[in-house]
Amino acid sequence: TYAPLVASVLAAGTPALPVRVTELAARAANPLLDALCALLAHSQTRHTASALLGLLNLRSVQTALGVLDEPHALERLQTWIRQSGLTRDFDAEARTAQDLPSDETGTWRFARDRLVSGILFGFDSPARDSKGDYVLPLCGVLESDTELKEHFIEWFLNLEQTLRAWQEPASAAQWGARLETAAELLLAPDARDNATGELKKHLAFLCQIETPTLLDAGALEDWLSGLLARQAASRTQVSGDICFGRFKQLNHLPCRVLALVGMQDGKFPRASRTPAWDLLQLEPRRWDRNPRVEDRQLFLDALQTPSERLIITASTLNMRSGKKEPLSSCVDELLRTVKERFVLGGESEISRSVVEKIVVNHRLLPFANEYFYQQAESGLSPLPASFNTRALEVARSLGDETQAHYEEAPFVVDEPHGEEAAENCEPLQLSIEELLDFWKDPARAWVRAQGITLPREEADDELLDREPLQLDGLQRWQVRTSILQNCLRAKFPAAHTQALLAADRILPTADLGHGIWDEYFPDAKELAACVKRLSILGGLPVHHRLQYAGRQIEINGNLPLASVEGRECVILYRIGDYNKPAYLTAAWISSLLASCAKGHAVDCLILDDTSPRPYGSELSPITGIDFEQAETSLIHLIAGYIQGQSHPLCYAPDTSAAYAAAVLKAGGGVDETLLAEVGETKWSQDSDYARGEGTSRHAALAWRGRDPFEAEHLLEWHAWSQRISAQVAAWRTNK
Repeated sequence: TYAPLVASVLAAGTPALPVRVTELAARAANPLLDALCALLAHSQTRHTASALLGLLNLRSVQTALGVLDEPHALERLQTWIRQSGLTRDFDAEARTAQDLPSDETGTWRFARDRLVSGILFGFDSPARDSKGDYVLPLCGVLESDTELKEHFIEWFLNLEQTLRAWQEPASAAQWGARLETAAELLLAPDARDNATGELKKHLAFLCQIETPTLLDAGALEDWLSGLLARQAASRTQVSGDICFGRFKQLNHLPCRVLALVGMQDGKFPRASRTPAWDLLQLEPRRWDRNPRVEDRQLFLDALQTPSERLIITASTLNMRSGKKEPLSSCVDELLRTVKERFVLGGESEISRSVVEKIVVNHRLLPFANEYFYQQAESGLSPLPASFNTRALEVARSLGDETQAHYEEAPFVVDEPHGEEAAENCEPLQLSIEELLDFWKDPARAWVRAQGITLPREEADDELLDREPLQLDGLQRWQVRTSILQNCLRAKFPAAHTQALLAADRILPTADLGHGIWDEYFPDAKELAACVKRLSILGGLPVHHRLQYAGRQIEINGNLPLASVEGRECVILYRIGDYNKPAYLTAAWISSLLASCAKGHAVDCLILDDTSPRPYGSELSPITGIDFEQAETSLIHLIAGYIQGQSHPLCYAPDTSAAYAAAVLKAGGGVDETLLAEVGETKWSQDSDYARGEGTSRHAALAWRGRDPFEAEHLLEWHAWSQRISAQVAAWRTNK
């Protein structure tokens, strides 16, 4: 519904619009009835994790849990459900009743036990239950919201007991008592609220029905849903303001301008869903109510209401995938009619051009330049001018920033002098991890430096409802990495790690999970043993200071040190291939820092999936880098880090490595053609098999509206590829 956004967005703009919401949906007017409908619907499912997360979005449930208007507490509850390993079903007995393996992992009881044991045992405990299985306590290292967790566990237990009771059919009077009890335990109704009074009136009606007929939860859900649909909504007076309401509320009201909002496919017209127990559907008649037919008639009536202008809007761009989605079928029919019967201005234009002129594809953001600077010479339909002065200020500031940072900013590799050096004289302290993270993805680092936090890709909650059967590449890497870390720590038995991976939905349960574990465990155990055997020197503390542009730079951290044939080596290991440019660059930077910390060249030993088996049988450390050369390269890294905070750096590990290799093969020198070819394959590629670095959300935002491979950026791409990627390649081949 758009109702909550009307006053908060339109009335708060500059200038503010005189808006009025003429009607509220029945579900918003009576959240208790809405919550009971959701609980009845949940009782008819397999009690999945996604359905439980959906219940937490209900206002009445949030009130009962004490998290209403507290987004951080609500997010904490949602995180607990996701981390608990809950998939579906109450317990192992419920799965046995469905002819499924009797496995407790992923059930409600299993998830609740993890929450309870987190309170009792704390973080990282090898506690076992009476059956000898690990309980795997769920508790953060610094977790302090025990009271909230205890309250949620109590509510969670009451919910399970309620849903179990609802599995059995009952008479109408019994259902009235059941629903009243559920409302008291799970929804915390307020006796002074009108919604509570409405609910008690409906439940009293149920209790007065004297019939032996037994009803299931589905019948009660259909009855309550009908009450919600027929309940009179809250209304306000229709005045001269801009009125917002539903079709039925504003039907046949004359107006100058009418806007139909949210007219995308799947939202309008409504689908016709007739309850299975409705006997009228066995003998349908022409006059039977049909929501889809009603909506189509309302749309036709709406077309004749405005006297000056009709505006239809639809959100046809999928926010997750970015793909175009269809308009409502009613709007498509309207466009086809316009295409067949109308021309604009009496001109003999083809009908296709008429549709193009009346359909406007808006930009995603309200401060796009097109809303304030018309570009008639482009031949495109100009977007309507915006009235929002705040959006205009944002557009101007972005335009000034773009001009200041991108069009006039010179490429800086050498140390700046004069005023620029004086402005940046504050000391800079960097950890090794911060430096490595920057050079893995400079575009992401630039976005973060601007104070922009992109929302994470929203995972589909329905994926939580299923245990993994076939592991993808990331899940296999997680399994192998977890085994490796467990073997290195040797804190708990291997069975504990296996149980934890199964509980976190990473490893399948039962025999399938045992097979995958047996496949990966020997190799990870062997790698861990080799690392332990070689890492006899402990860690190498790094506290390196240097000067850049009159600025004191300090790099701190710790690097693992090993002894190979009596020589000191930085030892790096991972599950996967270390020869990928991003990881190889990180290894090169680690080698540089080790040489700077020791004052002489320090070799680097890499152990990964490409290493000869058994691990340690053939050790071939990469030759270290001289101290002077290491300091020079480190200054380049610091220069790139500082530059990458103010504007996007013309460097990306895969793209720059491919360009450096192509330049070396061609004999050296700046080559615009090679850069364009590499950009097409490594930067812009977007397929089911490979995604280029430029297709990431951070890169798209960093280079929004600009081509990173324009001629003005050629020298910068070339310089960074030679100072970083070419040096990494030469170091890797001991050249």
